[in-house]
Amino acid sequence: MAAAEWTAYHRCEVPSVPFFQPMRANAKKPQAAMRRLLLDMKPPIRPCAVAGLIAVVACALQPVQGATRTDDGRNDDPLGFVFDGTFIGSPELSFNFSRSAITRDDDGNTVVENQPRYTGPRLLASAPIVETIRTTNNSTLLLASGLDHDGVTPLLVLYEQGSYIIDVFTVAGDDIFTAEQTGVGRNRTLIGEGTFPDILQGQFPDYAYRPNAGAICHGLIVLMCTVYHDYLPPEGLWFAIATAIVVSTDQGQTWELLFEDEQIEIGKDRGREWTMQNWWPMQAGPDPLEAYFVGTDYRYNAGARGGRTYMFRATRSAVGALWVLEPTVIAHEAASGLMSEHAHVAGVVPFSSGGLRVITAIGDGLDKNRVVSSTRADDAYTNWGWTAQEDYHGSRRYDSHQGVRDDAWTDSRPSIDRCETRPGTEGNQFVGCAPTPIPGGLIVGADICSEQLMRVQPVGDDVPSHPRTEFVYGQALANGTVSECFLIRTPTPELGGPYVSRYSPFSQASEPPDDWARRTLFSPDGEYWGQCWSHEAKGATGCIHGEHIYSDSFINSFGVRRMAIPEWVVREPFCVGPGGLQRGVDAPIILPAANGEITALSQDGLGQWEYEGEPIEPQPPCAGPVFHIGATRWDTSTYIGALKPIGSETDLGAILGTDGVASRWWVLNGTDAKTGRLTVELSEGSSNTLTTRGIVTHVMDTWMPATAIDRYTVQPGASLRYKLFGGSTQPDDQDLFLALDCLIEGVGFPGYPLEPAPAETPGGVTYPDEIASVAGFACDNAWSITLAGEVPDDSWDSTTQITTIAPLATLWGDAANYIELSADIEEHRLLATIVREGATERTLSSDRLYWLRGSAVLVSLSDPGDGSGVAMTVSVGGTIAHEAAVLPPATESVSLVVQPSEIRFSSHHGTSSDGLSVHVTPMLWWGGQISETVSLDETARRDHLHTLDFLSIPVPGSADLDGSGSVDQLDLAILLATYSLLKGDPHYDERADLNGDGEVNATDLGILLAQFDG
Repeated sequence: MAAAEWTAYHRCEVPSVPFFQPMRANAKKPQAAMRRLLLDMKPPIRPCAVAGLIAVVACALQPVQGATRTDDGRNDDPLGFVFDGTFIGSPELSFNFSRSAITRDDDGNTVVENQPRYTGPRLLASAPIVETIRTTNNSTLLLASGLDHDGVTPLLVLYEQGSYIIDVFTVAGDDIFTAEQTGVGRNRTLIGEGTFPDILQGQFPDYAYRPNAGAICHGLIVLMCTVYHDYLPPEGLWFAIATAIVVSTDQGQTWELLFEDEQIEIGKDRGREWTMQNWWPMQAGPDPLEAYFVGTDYRYNAGARGGRTYMFRATRSAVGALWVLEPTVIAHEAASGLMSEHAHVAGVVPFSSGGLRVITAIGDGLDKNRVVSSTRADDAYTNWGWTAQEDYHGSRRYDSHQGVRDDAWTDSRPSIDRCETRPGTEGNQFVGCAPTPIPGGLIVGADICSEQLMRVQPVGDDVPSHPRTEFVYGQALANGTVSECFLIRTPTPELGGPYVSRYSPFSQASEPPDDWARRTLFSPDGEYWGQCWSHEAKGATGCIHGEHIYSDSFINSFGVRRMAIPEWVVREPFCVGPGGLQRGVDAPIILPAANGEITALSQDGLGQWEYEGEPIEPQPPCAGPVFHIGATRWDTSTYIGALKPIGSETDLGAILGTDGVASRWWVLNGTDAKTGRLTVELSEGSSNTLTTRGIVTHVMDTWMPATAIDRYTVQPGASLRYKLFGGSTQPDDQDLFLALDCLIEGVGFPGYPLEPAPAETPGGVTYPDEIASVAGFACDNAWSITLAGEVPDDSWDSTTQITTIAPLATLWGDAANYIELSADIEEHRLLATIVREGATERTLSSDRLYWLRGSAVLVSLSDPGDGSGVAMTVSVGGTIAHEAAVLPPATESVSLVVQPSEIRFSSHHGTSSDGLSVHVTPMLWWGGQISETVSLDETARRDHLHTLDFLSIPVPGSADLDGSGSVDQLDLAILLATYSLLKGDPHYDERADLNGDGEVNATDLGILLAQFDG
């Protein structure tokens, strides 16, 4: 199936795409003309809003079906609403929003008072349905997936460790259960016979070849193996001695040795599941006739030194023909002599015109972690002529007294004694690695850094040069914990996806903070990613086989499981967040140190922050102030200086009775040559450290957030400081921009970006919460409401300590009857508190989960009106959709006396925060569906969460604004006369606000044009 066809099949509908992407194959014909019309209109319309409009137009072109109403005016048919850069809802529904303050969007643009905020395009995945394929207490490892020689038949390689079994499945779907039961559709190789695992089954006596990782390209199965030698047969004394490559071209019926490296560092183990993750095409398109394979040896025993990158090419004359395998070469060797230096992973991309570039990630530690680029101007890869750039990203330490090699290292400082020590600079030691959808770059996964997925894009053909690293997905935890994303796989890189990745928050003990923090990430195209499966299996890896995502168990006893490839939407969800008492001022005091520099930036006439006379690109997603932070590896200390964010005259203590402080700042990496690292200590005075947050960032196109959301014992009158440090254990070069955002005194979260308080304003400035709701419906005794939200990237998660309960939304009947949805941060669950006639009668709770940034929140509630009470189905962050339990003390079944008539994206109060409690929790909202008279049963509620059908774009209302019976030039004139105006403006015309979001905009115009009669 072609990539475009695959995308269309798995989408719930036409996506909202950014302006630089080509339209999908199933786009409607009027879109191009509509796009030109909108781009010519004044005021300018954001391209992403145009994308949202296109989806509306496509839906509006379908036949409009009227809703069936009951005698009291309620709808038997469900009402729906979605957010996609605007509010799009059924005609009966209205969207209400208020924020009497100016703020900023993700691009740093001003958002005026009472105008909603929306993110850029994001992906939301449906809840998983999980099946067990194999039950075993042995660990399992999925080595590779892909297609057979015909380009159609799916292949999957599974290694069951302990049982010494290699299985190659030649079937997918439900046929895989038959293959497990009968062996039909599965080729099995016993590789141990109770001794040492050997996929070559004794072809070489006293040697064994244990598979670690692999890839499949159209019938060519390639496995990276560790070579072991028995030094004391027959008793057995096995040592790792080398790395080898083993292949099969007949679906795993036979295996043969393609390459075996020399014996090196005997006794040092090598090879892990990430050493080969994918094969690499040089051009996009089906039916490849050429493929490159790149792998590493990854020596990981304590004391191992160095690592190697291997590469070979395979060609075939036609689809279905056998592959011709060319020689394997060592494309790069890390051999500086530094202890624990090793090669993580590698990829190969086109270079220049007809040349090759091999990119290798080297770890670990500041003195050696880096990215190496090896290039050549032609594709004769077995010949001499490779040019290696060791400091493609980061650079290693040079010490002549320890015999560490100098690889053309240069420095412009003549005072440095080059015969002694040259410090290294921190680089991106990524581990996950896959080709980009269009060959030429790499999608890489985090190894102890703030981003989870990045795009490494070579810039130009010059050597030496540096890549541009771009943001793809993910953020660190709220407490500053960074992440690991060690595997990224696609069965069809030639088609640009789909992709799957493993993600785990990373802590000091190399463990997520909770078993349920582990995630599987999914992307249809490598551009947009979302969490699709929350599983508890440590180290488990996934791959796509047929129409499913499979997961192994690594060292656990979960066997082999799978979930269907999720349904998904890409849209621009609505953002809501609190205000608060802003204590951060517009002119913080700089306290310089002996090392580094802190430079306050100013704004140009257009309000853009400038550095050295040029606007920063991109602009920060907050109001500032903004600083440039600089340091060098030659400094004597990592301490750069400090900022007093609340100035010299105003101190903490304005809100009595609270010890809460919520702070957020943003960091942008200013160089393509290395990693940016900034650690900030939030301290009381010069010595009392309250908390520490660090950002380890590689990307250059995205501001990375850091949040400090805790309760601190801070005395009234205390003076707060941000103490800045660069580097980890030793100084390092730094070229960073720091933008201060919120410093909120009181119990709350950083919400929308707050304008800084004037430095001369004692006590700061109080900003209101954003208050939003959907109204216009009235539920009967039997009803259902389904909602989709997401935890934002820049505020809270399960590591937040400032409050234990975070209200998310309220199904509102009246002040005495409502259902409040909230995140129980402390106990890791989603709660629904049912308040009936002013008393809390029952609390429903999800199973245990973990609140991660980017976690989808899918919830469906219903009441059949028969006395059995409210029920709830929930999935958060990819947990299996399940029924909420009743928390003790259990009461009789509860229904509201007054049924829901409003969805509030806040607590039941719906009022601004007072600094002592939380009423609005930062969230992204995708939309929902309301059935005023129909109660969904458990099966139907789960189906909503599995299919995301409730997020289909609603049928718009009639655009006959003047009631003439046709949609014509007069209706268009009415709309254009009030175009871009907000509700409350004296010239705003409510008739033209066809989707009821309080603004006449591109969405309303699209609805009208789609119904235009002339």
